[in-house]
Amino acid sequence: MNLISKVLLICSLLLPKVLYAQSERFVLKGTIRNLNPPAKAYLCLEVGDKEVWDSTFINNGSFEFQGDIEHPVLAHLFLTSGRRDLHEKRRLYIEKGTTIIYGRGALKDAVISGAGALINNEFSDIVIVMDSLTKELDKVDVNDHWARMTMQNKVEDSINRFKEGFIRKHPDSYFSLTGLIELNNKGFLEPDTIASLYKRLAWKFRESEQGKELKANIEKRKRLRIGSYAPDFSQKDTHDSLVSLSDFRGKYVLLEFWASWCKPCREETPYLTAAYRQYNNGGFTILSVSLDREGARNQWLKAIAQDGTGMWTHVSELNAFSNTAAKQYMVTSIPANFLIDPSGKIIAKNLRGESLTSMLEYILKK
Repeated sequence: MNLISKVLLICSLLLPKVLYAQSERFVLKGTIRNLNPPAKAYLCLEVGDKEVWDSTFINNGSFEFQGDIEHPVLAHLFLTSGRRDLHEKRRLYIEKGTTIIYGRGALKDAVISGAGALINNEFSDIVIVMDSLTKELDKVDVNDHWARMTMQNKVEDSINRFKEGFIRKHPDSYFSLTGLIELNNKGFLEPDTIASLYKRLAWKFRESEQGKELKANIEKRKRLRIGSYAPDFSQKDTHDSLVSLSDFRGKYVLLEFWASWCKPCREETPYLTAAYRQYNNGGFTILSVSLDREGARNQWLKAIAQDGTGMWTHVSELNAFSNTAAKQYMVTSIPANFLIDPSGKIIAKNLRGESLTSMLEYILKK
C-alpha cells in the first residue's frame, strides 16, 4: 500500500462513517515536457475536511499516482523542476479508473483524457462561469463598504442561481450532486425545492453514500421550512443567565448565527444594528448565537463591544459548530439567520444586507 492509500485509510477512520462506501482505485498518469532534474510532482487530494498529499519523481517527463477514493475528489497537481520552488499548478478532479494528463507545454494547457475527461471538462466550464461572476467584485471600490457588501450578496445569489440552473439541466453530472449539497447546506432553497431537484438526479448519485446522506438532511431540513415552528432551545447569555428562544414569543425575532472570527458575519453588523434601531420599538429584536470555540469567551465579548451589538441578546455554548442550536437549525456555515414571527413560526431565512430591513418594513407596516 503506497503513502496516499495509507493516509486515505486513516482519514476514513476520522471522518463521518456515512460518507464512505466501498473504495475504488484511481490512477493518474502524467506526461509533460522534460523538466530539469530533480523534477517532482505533488498531488493533494481534498478528502472531506482533510488534505491528503503524495509525491513522486518525474522521469523523462512522466509520472504516476495511484490510490483509493470513495467518490470523485478535487485535487491540486504541482510540478517542480531543478532547485526552484513550486512554479506550476493545476486543479483537476480525480475519479475511479485511469485519468491521463498529457502536454508538451505548460501544465495548465495539458489535455485530460480517460476516466477523468468528462468531469474535468465540466469543471473547466463551471470555473469559467464562476470566474465571470466573481469578477464583478473587482469593479467595486474596496473602500466602499456598503457597495462591496451589496455586490458580495449579489454575486453569491448569482452563484447559487447558476448552481440551481445547472442541476436542472445536468442531472447526470457529479457537480449537480455536490451543488445540491451546497445549496441544501446554505439553506438557499426551501427543502421542498431541494427535494424536487434531488429526484431529478441520476439514480447513481441518489444511491451513493453522499446522495443518501443528502436525502436524510433534506428530511431534517423540512422541519425548518417556512411556516414551521422554530425549535426552542436555551443557552447562557453574556451574564451567564439562561435564555430561551421562547422567551421572545410575541415579538419578531431574528435568530442569528455568527462568530467573532467570521468576517462576513461581522460585515453584516451595520445592517443588523440599523434594523434593530429602526424597528425595535415596533416589536422586533435579535437573538445572536455565537459559534465561537472553547476558550474564546473574551474574543466573543470583545467583538460584541467593538461592533456595538450589546443592545440585543447574545448567547453561546462556546463549542463552535457543535452548538446545540446550530445542530437543531442545521447550520453548517455562517452567517446564517432565521426570522421568526410572534407566534414562533419561521417566516424567512438568510436575510442578508438590506433585505432584512425591507422584510421588516413590509411585515410591520402591513
